[in-house]
Amino acid sequence: MTVKVDRPRGILFITLASLGFNLFLCGILVAQFFMHPPRPPMRGPDPGHFIDRLADELQPKDAEILRRTFDAHRPAIASAIDLAHDAREQVRIVLEEPSLDPARLQAALDQANAKSRALETALQQTMTEAVLQMSGDGRRHLAGMMPVGPPPPPPPRP
Repeated sequence: MTVKVDRPRGILFITLASLGFNLFLCGILVAQFFMHPPRPPMRGPDPGHFIDRLADELQPKDAEILRRTFDAHRPAIASAIDLAHDAREQVRIVLEEPSLDPARLQAALDQANAKSRALETALQQTMTEAVLQMSGDGRRHLAGMMPVGPPPPPPPRP
């Protein structure tokens, strides 16, 4: 004895549409994987560009103070940037090892955090030294340029 099941016609259409949509999304993901080159190693932007952008917004005297102070600290800041980058690279190396050692990972993360804090401290000290020499208008202008709230999301991958 054969039992005939009566299925609504809409179910077949919905199933085929869902299958087609899923295949479409899989195609996009595969294309994204193969079409984009690997990302370059993580490296922060040169703070010199940031300082120049800030200085362009200031009065000439205050801009000169900012640039001169940053130039005096440039070697220390560049060294701190390199050390922070090397520490982040060490975290990446530890994460890629076949067997993950939690103690080594924690040590690498602690080192990366310490180097990042050292970089942030160097930048803060440089800015503090500069603003202590600036005019009140220059300081107020810089304060108005400071971002409020969380940082913007990173730009989309090319």
